[in-house]
Formats: sequence, C-alpha cells, structure tokens
Amino acid sequence: MRCFALCLFTIGLLALPIGKAEAAAASAPTLLNNLQEPKAAPELDYERDVLDFLDNYCLSCHDGPDESGKLDLGAHEFPEDAREDPELYWLAAWKVWDHAMPPPRKRKQPSDKERAAFLAWVDAPDGLGHTPPQANTVLRRLNRSQYRRSIELLFNVTLSTDMVTNLPEDESGDGFDNIGASLTLSDEAFIRYLETAEYIAEQAIRIPFDEIPSQHYLGSELGSRTKNGTYAALWTRGDAFVDVFVEQPGRYRFKVGAFGNQAGDEACKMSLVVDRESVLHTEVPQNETAEGEFSKEITLGKGSHRLTARFLNDYYNPDAPNEEGKDRNLYISWLELEGPLDPPPETGFQRWLLGELKKHAGGSLNRGQYLNLIDKLVFHTWRRLPTAKEGELYLGIMESTPGELERKSRSCLIAVLLSPYFLFETSVQESPERTTSTAADKDNLRNGLELATHIALFLWSSYPDRDLLEAASTPDWIHDSEAITAQVNRMLQDPRANALAEDFASQCFRIRSLANHELDPTVFAGINDSIMDSMLEETYRFFMDNLRNNRNINELLTAEHSFLNQELAEHYGLKWHNNGTEWQRMALTGTGRRGILGQASILTVTSLPTRTAPVRRGKWIMENLLGAEPPPPPDNAGQLDESPKVVASAPLRERLAAHRDNPDCISCHMVMDPLGFSLENFDAVGRWREQDGAFPVDAGGKLPDGTKIEDLIELVEVIHARESFSRLLVSRLASYALGRTLVPGDRKMIQNLLDKMDSQNPSLEQAIQAIVASDAFRTRAPQ
Repeated sequence: MRCFALCLFTIGLLALPIGKAEAAAASAPTLLNNLQEPKAAPELDYERDVLDFLDNYCLSCHDGPDESGKLDLGAHEFPEDAREDPELYWLAAWKVWDHAMPPPRKRKQPSDKERAAFLAWVDAPDGLGHTPPQANTVLRRLNRSQYRRSIELLFNVTLSTDMVTNLPEDESGDGFDNIGASLTLSDEAFIRYLETAEYIAEQAIRIPFDEIPSQHYLGSELGSRTKNGTYAALWTRGDAFVDVFVEQPGRYRFKVGAFGNQAGDEACKMSLVVDRESVLHTEVPQNETAEGEFSKEITLGKGSHRLTARFLNDYYNPDAPNEEGKDRNLYISWLELEGPLDPPPETGFQRWLLGELKKHAGGSLNRGQYLNLIDKLVFHTWRRLPTAKEGELYLGIMESTPGELERKSRSCLIAVLLSPYFLFETSVQESPERTTSTAADKDNLRNGLELATHIALFLWSSYPDRDLLEAASTPDWIHDSEAITAQVNRMLQDPRANALAEDFASQCFRIRSLANHELDPTVFAGINDSIMDSMLEETYRFFMDNLRNNRNINELLTAEHSFLNQELAEHYGLKWHNNGTEWQRMALTGTGRRGILGQASILTVTSLPTRTAPVRRGKWIMENLLGAEPPPPPDNAGQLDESPKVVASAPLRERLAAHRDNPDCISCHMVMDPLGFSLENFDAVGRWREQDGAFPVDAGGKLPDGTKIEDLIELVEVIHARESFSRLLVSRLASYALGRTLVPGDRKMIQNLLDKMDSQNPSLEQAIQAIVASDAFRTRAPQ
C-alpha cells in the first residue's frame, strides 16, 4: 500500500503545472505619510522631477563604490540606463511610494508633490516606457496550520502537537509561513505525510475490531527502579506508572501483573490509580514463583492519562529471624490497558460517506457504487470530482484492499490525502464532462471552487466548508459580488476566522515567537507558561474584536481598552472587579496603555531575558508600524557591557548613549532609541514601572525631525498622525492573502485597495472585502 501510494503521489506531482520562482523584491510595506496616487499625471519635467529628485534625496547614499544597498545610481546615465534596467527603478519607485526611501532617519524628506512627480515619470509611457514587473507564483503547499485546520474541518480529526510538528517544516517568506516560494517539499516529507494520512484515516473511518486492542508495558518501562532489569521494584512506598493516550473515550480494563516479598503479619497491598483517583485497593499475596493478575474496569475520556500501581504498606524489620521476613516489597512485572471494550462508534464523516451505501448495498458494492463513493470522497477532499482516469486508479486501490468496506475506504482516503491535489492549492482542472463549478472565463479568473479555496485559506487557514462549496458550485458565482461578499461576512463571524489572529496577526506583529521567548527565572520569578499564553490570547482577542466589529484599523494603535482575564489584569496591576476569571473587555484609561503597544505580548517579545531592550523595541516600531526597516548593525557595533558593576553604575539610557558613539550606528539609533525609550515605563514582561532598579525611568526622547515623545501615549499620537499604520496592515494582509511576496507591480493594486476603503474610518473588514474582490486575488497568477 505504501509503495503504491508513493507512486500515485509522484505521478500526481509531475502532472501539476510547474510554477516559476516568485520575483524577488524587497517589500517595505507601509508609508510614513498617507500619500495618495495622483489621479492625473502632471506635466513631466525630466530635469526637475527625476534628476533633481535623485540629486536631493538619493545620491547621498547611492553614489560611488561604497553605495548603500549595492545600488550605485551615480554610475547611471538617465534616462537611458533606467530604461535598460527598468525593474531596478520600479523597485526604487515602490520604496519612494512607500516612504521607505529616503529612510526616516534622514532629516531631508521630499514633499508629497515631489514624490508624486517622480512616480508619475516612472509610470508614464515616455518615462520608463515599460510595464512594471508582475508577480509569478509557485504551487502553494499547505503549511502546517492549514493542513491541521483542513483535516479538522473535513474529517473532524484533531492532530496532536507532536503530529503537527512532524509535518514538513514551514519556512518563512516576508514574515509569513504561507508564502508559496518558501514552502518547499523534501523527499522525506512523503513518509511524514503518509504516517499522518494513515492516522487520519484510522480516526475518520473506524473499523469494528476482531479482538479488543491493548497497550502492554513491561515492568522495566514503568518509571521506577527495577529488579534484575525486568520488574518495577517498589522497595518503599512508591509508584510504578505509565502515561497513555486514549483516542476513543469509553470503557477500558486496567490490568497489572504483580507479586511481592511477603514479610510481617500482612500481605503486600497495592492500589491501582488512574490519574489521581484510586480505582482499586487489593492485597497481593503472591510471590515471585506465581505472580498475580489484578484488573479493574474503568471509564476514560479522550486524551492523556496516567496509570499507576502504588505500593501501600512498606515494612522493614532488620531483627526478623530469617532473611525473607525482614523486608516487604512489591514488584510489578507488567501493566496493560485493554480497550476500548465497546466497538468503536461510527464517526460523523463515516456515516456521511458510507451510511447510505451500507444501508442499501448489502454485503458488497458493484463497480458503479464504488465509483460514486470515490466521487463523494474526492470532491469532499479535493474540491472537485475526479477525472475518469483518477477514478479508475482509486477503484483499483479499493478492489485490491481485502476486508470490509470501511477498510477499503480507509485505503482510498489515505491515497486521496497523499495526492498533490490535497497537499497543494492547485488550479482545479476539471474534465469538461465532470464540471462542478463555473468555469474560469477568458480573463483567466479562478473558477468558483478555486476562488472558494483561495478565500478559505485566507480567512480560515483551511479548505472550504460545505456551505462555501455549495455556494461556489452554483452557476456564475464568481461574477456575483453580493453572494461572495455574503460568504466572506459569514466566514468572518465563524470561530474558524480566529485563524486570522493566530496565523496572520501573530506573524504580522512578530509575536509568534513569544511561545519560545526565554526569561531569566531569577529575575522574573512567577512568569509561567500560563501568563505567557494569556499575553498572546489578549492580542488575538483584541485583533478579532477590531475585525468582527468593523472598527477603525487605527484603533489597534489607539484603543483605550483591551481584553483581559484575571491573571493578566493583576499582572498589569489592575483591580479585577468581575465575577469569575474569564476574559472581559476592560477600560485602560489612565493606565498609560494604548492599543497593541501597551500589550504584554509585544512588550515581552521585544525585550531581553533580563531587561527591556529599547533598541529592539524601537526597531520593532520602525519595521512594524512605520514600515522602515533599519540596516543591520555594522560588524564593529560591539555588545553592551552587562556586568553587574556596570549595570549598577548608570541607567540604561546613559549606558546605551556611550555604546552608540560609533558614527556608523548613530543615524539609525537617532530614530530607534527615542521610539524604544518611550516604552520604558513597561518592564520586560509588560508591567508598569516608575523605577528601573535604582534609577527612575526616563521615557522621553526626540526624533530626528525634532518631534518630542515623552511616553507611549505620545508615541501613539505621533504614529497615528503620520497615517502609516493602515497602509502597512493592508500591504501585509494582501501579501498573506495572496500567499506571495509583493513586487513593485503590486503598487497600484495596494493603492486601489486603500482607495476602496473609507478614508475616515478604514477597517480590516473593508480591507478583506477589497482584497477578495481584487483582480490579483480572483485571477490565476502567471506560472
């Protein structure tokens, strides 16, 4: 079966269209000002609009052998060289449009009028005279999250954390792990997918067992000392135990083989314990020559359980007349969990797939019934009917699998799950006689099922549910904007849309790494996994509340409320007035916190294990709120002296000031440091403070343009006034939705998205609807 499945996988993969690598482009996705594209290009003056612009704002860095970014504009003749190498200048235009160039650390910045004139020359036929480079795409493999969520939606099967991490690793591209060009597939990945598919099939289609299954463990595997390397030896009161995982809840039998060294006036006594509850107390009068078997029927729920054999009555008398009578000990030779004792119930998926066939077909199926079953299974999993050739392949698998219908269906499901048509978001190439959705038209629009798949992967990180598939299968659905909008609205209100917080927002705000963030336990005692999980959950709930209630995007920065549980509220130093410990919306007025910058997830992930990191926090703000990525530090930047003597000698601000005297560092630190220091009232785990050790906190600073910032609230006001955040978020949301890196040819697409949104009250919902309606999203990208 495994060899045949591998052949099917390879044949299917070779049959898919081969995509080109995505065009490389540096994406600095936002602006420092909300520049609108000119509606009509002004009259162009090459000397004024291009050469003067380059002289004033570009050549100070990009001229000569030591040019920044390996771009020597001074060596070019204009406009001839620009027309010979248009992609370079489209990239430059992207960065000028995006206000990434000149970088914000430069005091001298062009006006909106100057930027617009430069961009007009790039766009004009008599300027570069070329079409901007468009994005190519590659086949997009499901990443781990999409695979896990799709399996849960399609088959109601939950994959454990270990199983998910065993899937092929997801590489990140442009900050997201769903970028097609980064989702490679190695040779050994097939074995991982095969193992996972076998598990899914076992859980989705249950087969009545011929004999009751059991999990058997030898005494040497029971987490205790052993006798002769064979028996678990309980020489004093103690436990022999094993942790088991139960997939199917129900009745089980807990069995133990045991004997003892008998001493004193009573036999060995043992307790069988499930998790923390004793289920059986018994004497163990047997000795090594004739061990006893003890059992108890128990009820277990799905999940992990600890089974324990516990010795209860240790005895030791060194004065006993014979050696055997001195010491009472208990030995466990084996432990077994038998069950489930009842036949496994059919799953909902199993009843849906096989119920009618089993009811009407009797003991065996004819060829037509098998092919109908295959049609049903493939459409459910691939979002299209199989071709006649594919149907014959899967029919061969079912007919060659011995046993009952459930076992045959399992084999077929494993092969279907291993197909590239499940593992990749592919174009739905249907045979004409088996069309199940509106066909793509001459403009290369995705057909209905392709668009439904694209929407579901965007909003839910999974394949579509039956409601979306049914809608997408109706004629002309792809041209019915109201119907598509209605589906998007429905899906955003569904709990599955929380994937936008867990998969998009966590990566957009760079907080996914919080789960692996290390803190020094001697400095931050009491900060445990629970509070770290709550930090992430706060940001997720805050983001989804903004989305589902159609709030202004900028409220993610400016909101004076958040969502807290009791644990996190007390961590913030707030009084908890609500009944219970569940999550509540809480006002933050007067607390010094605003929006995401006041949340512990961001404040913690941008800190070091022992202290805050103003430079790291400032860099995070530049990259994620201002869209201006600073260059990497020079090789001779050195490290800050963190010895206890130096730390105690001066506040962090003074120590950093001395550290950045390097002239190669100062230009970036002029921006990063005042941004980062504005958050100094929050410690390395997001708690409010007035003191940093022996020194009072100083959160003040001044930006290169002279703007003063005294704290987080003033920082938020400055960022909000520059209107950069919504453009950043829309650009990143578009990249995430399309599953590819943005390229200079996407500049007008992003601007069109922004133009479709309410300029006074832009929202995430508006951005999502605009993206789904865009040509870039609804059209098959060139391959």
